[in-house]
Amino acid sequence: MSWNGFIKSMSRAGTTIMQKTGAIEKTIDREFDDASSRFSNLESRTNKLGKEAKSFLDSLRMITASQQRIGEQISVIIDEQSAIYTKCTKFRQVMNSIDEELRVEMDQIYRFTVLDPITIYLEYFPQINDLIKKRNHKLLDYDAARSKVRKLVDKPADDASKLPKAEAQTLETKEIYEKINGMLVTELPKFVALRVPYLEPCFKALIASQAKFSKDSSEKLNSLGSNFQPKDASILRSNAEDILQKMRILSICA
Repeated sequence: MSWNGFIKSMSRAGTTIMQKTGAIEKTIDREFDDASSRFSNLESRTNKLGKEAKSFLDSLRMITASQQRIGEQISVIIDEQSAIYTKCTKFRQVMNSIDEELRVEMDQIYRFTVLDPITIYLEYFPQINDLIKKRNHKLLDYDAARSKVRKLVDKPADDASKLPKAEAQTLETKEIYEKINGMLVTELPKFVALRVPYLEPCFKALIASQAKFSKDSSEKLNSLGSNFQPKDASILRSNAEDILQKMRILSICA
């Protein structure tokens, strides 16, 4: 920050403090306050949307990676000579295919149609916030200038030129403030309203990409149906129960 910028910042801080104590009148603009409040609410919710949108991809990676690890661990546990080992190998292949093909494809589509547009949308908020900050600074300058004029009117200075200079300064700061304020009052509601037509395609793309991923994954998983019949699980469960029962009746007590 430059020295002049530092001086302005300190002056505005002093104006804010004096407004809180009632020493300087504070300009109230209900229309701007309402538009600014709606904008801030949208910013907060959109930031959360961006985080959740990114979290979705992370979660998808975790799911498919976990499926791969399940297939790997089952293959480690099962004897290679066992009849079910071939089925476990097929399961691993399907899980790898889902992660390396379908998940990667889903990642690319999702980024292009959902995540990137939301990220671009979020980039507008800091720019608008900078303009709101500038508007607030100019308002403080205007209120301070008005207060200075009022004091000079109530108690004229020895130098008669001070009042015209203060009035000219007030007029200049008022024009700058009103120009920025007017633009924000007009454009903020438009930006807030834009959220629907902008985000609606992202939402549709989210549904379409998930539907495609689920459909393609389901087809690959269904291809395992002939390898994993319900009776297999029933037989294994029955065998496990028989072994467990034999272990229960064992006794090492005298």
